[in-house]
Amino acid sequence: MFEDLRDLYQEVIFDHNRNPRN
Repeated sequence: MFEDLRDLYQEVIFDHNRNPRN
């Protein structure tokens, strides 16, 4: 459960770094 959350969070952060909204 915690690992899944970490994986999802990391994926979101990675995607945000690739395509910043600012």
